[in-house]
Amino acid sequence: MKRGIVLVMALLTISAGLAQEEKPTKRELKDSLKDKCFDISRSMLLSKRFKFTASLMNTDNNVVWHGILLNGDYAEIDLPFMGQEFTGSGYGARNTSISFKGEISNYKLKINQKKKKFQLGFTTKLDGERIKYSFDVDACGFAYVNVQSDKRSYVIFDGPIRPLQ
Repeated sequence: MKRGIVLVMALLTISAGLAQEEKPTKRELKDSLKDKCFDISRSMLLSKRFKFTASLMNTDNNVVWHGILLNGDYAEIDLPFMGQEFTGSGYGARNTSISFKGEISNYKLKINQKKKKFQLGFTTKLDGERIKYSFDVDACGFAYVNVQSDKRSYVIFDGPIRPLQ
């Protein structure tokens, strides 16, 4: 009888220990990582303090940053190509980059909790030109940015968004 009780106790102890050591599935690990990324991205986008990198170009062994740096309502924007111009000295007169430092307006952020995605946008004015920036951002901070001007054709950039340090 004592031997049976000891055997049952030993089996219960072993089975309880094995039940606690279940490893999460790959899907559970992936979902957990996506949730963490989503929380970090949400706080970054809500704070309006981030840096979007459109591309890195190497010219004469120098790395040149192109993208959008947003710090509150202040932005620094340097994008290499901003579409063909519709006005000025004729249709398609020049292909120019955009370089902007100043205040933004109409900052809007939509959070899709179910799909773990973000949509945000803001507007700038540069030399009489109104430019609208629309971001589609995934949970871990990869973005597609549609840049639309009232005087040029639109351009789409992609790249990562990271918090300002």
